[in-house]
Amino acid sequence: MNTNLPTPYLLGKIFHFRYTDSSGKRHRQSTGMIRKSDAQRYIREFMDKLRSGIDSSITVREILSLYKDPQTNPKWKQSQVTMEHYSDRYASHVARNAKDLEILLEGSMKKFLNKPLYSVNRLEIKNVANAIVKKYGACNKSAKLYKCSTFCPHPQLDFP
Repeated sequence: MNTNLPTPYLLGKIFHFRYTDSSGKRHRQSTGMIRKSDAQRYIREFMDKLRSGIDSSITVREILSLYKDPQTNPKWKQSQVTMEHYSDRYASHVARNAKDLEILLEGSMKKFLNKPLYSVNRLEIKNVANAIVKKYGACNKSAKLYKCSTFCPHPQLDFP
């Protein structure tokens, strides 16, 4: 679990933080917040977006819709830039599993689909896993749907 987030500090009445971008350059950023809890939430969302390229304030339904089309799949786009291997065939498998997962969750966990990624916790992921196993049993499809449900780029959800 990666929870290394910058610590907010006061500069006047506004909280700021320092971070290092992917090229190694240091930056100072204002949160625009006067409460520390708001500043920490802003930093978490900012760092999630910086690390993954995906805004963590979008809902689970929106992220599934990104993965449902191989051309909008964030991992496929990233592989085009970094030249890592991520085949079109695998992207189409992920798209099919994302569609199946959305259909399953639409029937049993509608509230989960409309939750922002930053507010999803491990218990909800376990509930998704239980819903998958209840519907499909212990099979290869269940494993693929579970893998698809844990793609979220939020640091709290990174499983070892």
